[in-house]
Amino acid sequence: MIETTELRFKTSEIRVAPGRSGQPTAIRGYAAVFNSISEDLGGFTEKISPGAFRSAIAVGKEILALMHHDVKQIIGRRSAGTLSVAEDTRGLSFEIYPGDTTAGRDAVEMVR
Repeated sequence: MIETTELRFKTSEIRVAPGRSGQPTAIRGYAAVFNSISEDLGGFTEKISPGAFRSAIAVGKEILALMHHDVKQIIGRRSAGTLSVAEDTRGLSFEIYPGDTTAGRDAVEMVR
């Protein structure tokens, strides 16, 4: 079973960049930025505090990068080495190396 969490927080600077060796393209940015108010979540908002992701990242569970929050459109997977996440002083940063799939190509083009 794959556990997923949908983030509805303001992101900042998501961009396409040169990839690492053997992978031509990377999508990099922040999935969530600390101390900023989320969009309306159905009559309430939330703010993420520094440290919020630390233990979840450390546990090492599977994390997926999804196209349109659809588990059928995976563009990065932590266990496959095509997704990395880290918590820094700004927020939850990510780096995705999408595969040569329809979802992967679409993600690169939409960000570009």
